[in-house]
Amino acid sequence: MVESLWSRPDYIAYFNFASGGTSFGHHYLLDSNLDWGQGLLELREYLAEKKIPKVSLAYAGRIRPELYGIAYETFPGGSPSQPIVAISANLLWGRGYFVNGTSFWPKDSNTYAEFRSREPMAVLGGSIYLFQR
Repeated sequence: MVESLWSRPDYIAYFNFASGGTSFGHHYLLDSNLDWGQGLLELREYLAEKKIPKVSLAYAGRIRPELYGIAYETFPGGSPSQPIVAISANLLWGRGYFVNGTSFWPKDSNTYAEFRSREPMAVLGGSIYLFQR
């Protein structure tokens, strides 16, 4: 029960402490078991709080981020255009999916591999990782 309360409000991405906790969930499961795009609201709040005007975003979800008031440029891999980069857990850890509702589907599981070894600035909703370029 304590662990369930501790995971609040990120219940979807919750993994118990014995498995390494939420930050290790991607080692066990991806896809809709972990990432439903639940971090978009937290991303909007984080950007507003830190006064970040725009991000490079690789988001594996069907909701259009602009509906939540998120200013972004789609990040299909390569070099990001913005100083702050936000990547969905599924894409970061190699699970293919359409990026931001576009027709771009990463051709290999290592499209975002360069970010895997970096320390994220934040992990929002247990599903969106923020990095500084």
